[in-house]
Amino acid sequence: MKRTLLWFTAVLSLVGCSKDEDNENLSNLSETEQKLIGTWNTNEDFTGNTYSYNEDGTAVYINDYGGDITVYDGFWDVTEGDILIEFYPDPDESTENWQENPTLKNKIEFLDDDYTLKETDFHDHSSVNAMYREGLKEGQKVTEQPYLIEFKTGELAEYVSVFATMHLYDSEGVKSTVYKDINRETKTLTLQVPENIYRVELEFYIEDASTVEMKFYGADDEKIIHEETINDQEYTYEYIF
Repeated sequence: MKRTLLWFTAVLSLVGCSKDEDNENLSNLSETEQKLIGTWNTNEDFTGNTYSYNEDGTAVYINDYGGDITVYDGFWDVTEGDILIEFYPDPDESTENWQENPTLKNKIEFLDDDYTLKETDFHDHSSVNAMYREGLKEGQKVTEQPYLIEFKTGELAEYVSVFATMHLYDSEGVKSTVYKDINRETKTLTLQVPENIYRVELEFYIEDASTVEMKFYGADDEKIIHEETINDQEYTYEYIF
């Protein structure tokens, strides 16, 4: 089943069952199938399309094409121990015996402590892809206090544009984006990183490439994580806690 969402703010998949039912469902799955449960992203930075595999054998494929989100509901199964088959039917397409003619069929291998899924096309062994498990790795830290990222400029001509884009990834692997312009009175652009964030990516732009002082520090303990002087028009920075 296909659902198209032109304006998309969030996708939340809810599976209503008790812990006992969860455990019972998992116990009926093979070790390989249990490892697959969850959401996998086609890009290592979690900005790609996603495949979610649920315990009950249902699957959800979310395709993001330039901001237009298309959601495909389907099914999944593992055969022969390591062959992942998936079926995403059209609205008028029958699901009976779908395993005989799946949409996707790949030989799979888990890498990187089961956080990377290598897929080799069953019919074309030269076609190899990887997907990355969303969410935190074991032992991954998240922010326990807010953090501030400040950019301080000198005098700015009225025409000079100064702005930043910050991408935040929380403990569930959910990405959010913040856009911010400079405060021309204080000549400061300040971004706040909230609690429960494990990864920060930012892009800063100043039109005249004049000198900027960057400082990244804890809002509570004021401990500095990073600071430097920037003399470029464009600047990028990434940090994993």
